Amino acid sequence: MKNNMLLWDETIFRDPIVLELDYLPEQFMHRDSQLQSLIYSLKPAVKGMRPINCLVYGPPGTGKTSAVLKVFEEIEAHTSNVVLVKINCQMDSTRFAVVSRIYRKLFNIDPPSSGVAFRKLFEKIVLKLIEKDRVMVVCLDDINYLFHGGHADEIMYSILRAHEQYPGVKMGVIAIVSDTGKLYRFDPKVSSVF
Repeated sequence: MKNNMLLWDETIFRDPIVLELDYLPEQFMHRDSQLQSLIYSLKPAVKGMRPINCLVYGPPGTGKTSAVLKVFEEIEAHTSNVVLVKINCQMDSTRFAVVSRIYRKLFNIDPPSSGVAFRKLFEKIVLKLIEKDRVMVVCLDDINYLFHGGHADEIMYSILRAHEQYPGVKMGVIAIVSDTGKLYRFDPKVSSVF
């Protein structure tokens, strides 16, 4: 056995960086139709319109989140008028946690941790989007965790129906579900716009 194992640089991998959990490949093999569907859904946002909401589902570890991040990467390379927010619902599993993550992305600061109602925080987000004439796409990764906590309908309703209370706001949702063994149903008020 060698003395300096940490300095030993032999490996069977051409590029060990591909083993990192946050690695995003340059090319996605066998995902063309999924990528095209996502691009089709988000193309209106690039043109300054409300995006088409979409549901991405499949077993864990099959590239759903990576596909969304790849499309987000492409959008960010072409425009700064679309605010893209990816939320891990397993970690941010309450309505306030989700809206806090959106606030953080838009304002580059953390919202107050107490004393601010969800409605006020959400209103600040929406008014900023209208003021800056920006479109927002929220990716709710592992949205099944919001269903477990009973928050999915509240969050989806707030985002998808924001334009009714705040004319001119353009927001859309990509919901990712990895627990395909269960059937998740949105409230009819949500599913009518999703």
